[in-house]
Amino acid sequence: MKQSKTTRIYKRAGVKYALAHQIKKIKPKIRRNHNYQSLMMFVSLIKAGYNPTFYFMLKKYHILLESKASVEFITQNYDIIKAWLKSQSFHEAYANHPYPPLLDPKTLDYTRISPQVAWDLNLPLPPYYKFLLFGSHATGNRGFQTFLWYCKGLDYTLIKYSNQWDSWAKQAYLCYFLEIMRNYAYISAPPPRNTLGIY
Repeated sequence: MKQSKTTRIYKRAGVKYALAHQIKKIKPKIRRNHNYQSLMMFVSLIKAGYNPTFYFMLKKYHILLESKASVEFITQNYDIIKAWLKSQSFHEAYANHPYPPLLDPKTLDYTRISPQVAWDLNLPLPPYYKFLLFGSHATGNRGFQTFLWYCKGLDYTLIKYSNQWDSWAKQAYLCYFLEIMRNYAYISAPPPRNTLGIY
């Protein structure tokens, strides 16, 4: 009968190394756990000097801050975010929305925000495009992409790659965000100038 790797390590090197192997094996699963991520967000907000009520406000709007850059961004723009969440236009547009954005997407300068921060703040894709086309195989996609290429249009093809830490939706969002921002000058007018004062 084949023994597990942990058992072989235990017999060869002892309890200390077997336990270290188990911890190394379990650590990625723990990091992906929603409760762990929520706890880490709470700790990082408390370290940044926020009142715990701000954490519960973020949880109410299904915001899960995964990166330190997002916490720093919220730290710098706390008053703007708080004003937007209390504004009448927010309540009119996003009252029943399950994942509302933490900043007003209509007046936001997307050139000042990284894709990771935009994902964490539930922001929609930058509005610097005319239309989006989603397709699958055997639907004439390749012909339409060739047509766009001949008309000097921009064509984004998202290739799925496996990353055990991020979801497929997040990878698609980050890829499209970067492509739109890389080419936004060709598609539409520049974004509004410093509407929110975010730099």
